[in-house]
Amino acid sequence: GFATRTRSETSVTLALYEHSSFAIEGGPDLSLPGRSCVTSLVYVPIPLCRAQARYRAKLRNQRIITYRDHAKTSLDLDAARSENQLLTHTNDLYELVIALRQEAVGVLEALTEPSPEPAGHGIRSRRHIDSTTQLSAGQAAMLHTACSLTCRDAASEEEILAFKHVPIGNLVSAWIELRSRLADALQPAQAAAVSGAGQAANLKELHSILQAGLNFLGRLGCYRPELISVVMGEGLSPQPETNSALHWQNVLAALKLNSHQEAELRLTRDRLVEGTCKLHAKRRAILEELGHSIGVAGARSVHEACRISLEVQAGTSVLRATVEAEHRLHREVSRALLLDTLGPTQQARLLVAAHPFLPDPLMLLDVVQLHGAHPSIHPVTEMSAAA
Repeated sequence: GFATRTRSETSVTLALYEHSSFAIEGGPDLSLPGRSCVTSLVYVPIPLCRAQARYRAKLRNQRIITYRDHAKTSLDLDAARSENQLLTHTNDLYELVIALRQEAVGVLEALTEPSPEPAGHGIRSRRHIDSTTQLSAGQAAMLHTACSLTCRDAASEEEILAFKHVPIGNLVSAWIELRSRLADALQPAQAAAVSGAGQAANLKELHSILQAGLNFLGRLGCYRPELISVVMGEGLSPQPETNSALHWQNVLAALKLNSHQEAELRLTRDRLVEGTCKLHAKRRAILEELGHSIGVAGARSVHEACRISLEVQAGTSVLRATVEAEHRLHREVSRALLLDTLGPTQQARLLVAAHPFLPDPLMLLDVVQLHGAHPSIHPVTEMSAAA
């Protein structure tokens, strides 16, 4: 229908209807000649308010539909934004875990590198560091690793000179502050590794503190090794063996390994033990030959003694090669465990839960063999206090 104001403008409806069925009584006959079906046009006036009411109802329904579509679109947009934020957070977390994993691999490689030479920036040898400090094997390995990483950074002459002139009291205060910051950041990082909430921020803070600690230890060991015992005090005191065993059981329990990973760890341990036994047997045979040659060298002629001396040198070279092969085997197995067997989340848990020890994947092999992949978690109060 359509609406106007006068007769030609008055609101009317143009109705087409069948004359035989819908004829209005008294209406004018407007049938067209020559048609079998009689069709009439009738003007039926409609009040203006009824048309306006229909228009308002239609407009109201359209608004309701529009508001409903807008609300649905807003919800979809909010969900898309939340998903985008979650993906960004997960991406940042994975990038941080990859960076931590690369640094852990770098630490494993640094442990197998030769000792730094005394030449260059006054760097002392590892033998000198060990002779001037009372450190356990694990503590010495941590300090040597920090020194190796510091040697790579190649600090400037001004920085080295400034560090050498720092008072001992300031060095002790810096070490205490680093330990305090690490203890404060370790607890929320462990909670985040278990719950999965806020992992990126906690891991970034923990990573920055660990990096600062490695830099401090490296500079102290390279440029002022005579102050290591004075600065660190009891901070590097050896941990009891029982606490160490309980600590690695807790680390293994925190990793939450599945049955497939447990089987992989057992197979890896078998391969490692087999390879190590072969190297040890070869080394034992070489040592026996060297001992026999050295024992009878004085009773031979000069030519025979020269031949035996050459054999001793060759045996020593082979012995050195077996030691390097064992280091290489340990490094390859550790790298395979970190990169292939453990997932990114488990790698982050290993880095966090292993404190204050180095993240040693080889230690997990013995714990899996003795206690299984899911040992009971024991509270280690002394370890937590030391951390």
